[in-house]
Amino acid sequence: MNKSWSDNGVANFVQILSQVAQKYGTRIIKVNPRGTSQYCSGCLNRVSKTLSERWHYCDVCTLSCDRDYNSAVLIKKLAVGSSQDKKLPSLAVLL
Repeated sequence: MNKSWSDNGVANFVQILSQVAQKYGTRIIKVNPRGTSQYCSGCLNRVSKTLSERWHYCDVCTLSCDRDYNSAVLIKKLAVGSSQDKKLPSLAVLL
C-alpha cells in the first residue's frame, strides 16, 4: 500500500474518532508509542530489549508479561495520566 494513502487513512480515522468522541462527550488522547516497549509499565524502569524478544520481564518490580501487552498498558497510563494532569513523565523525559 502506498504510504501516503496509509497516512491519509490513519488521519481520516483519527478525525472521525474525534468527532464521535465529541458527540458522546468524551475525547481521545494521542500518545506516541515510540519507545514504550523499552520501559516497564509497572515501575517505569528502562528494560532494553531487541526486537526479537517478545517477553517483558522487569528485574526491579518483577513484572512479567507479553511485550505488546506491557506497551499497551504503558500507553494507557501515559494517556490517562496526561488527561488527569498526574505527575507521570512523558516518554520524551524518559528517553
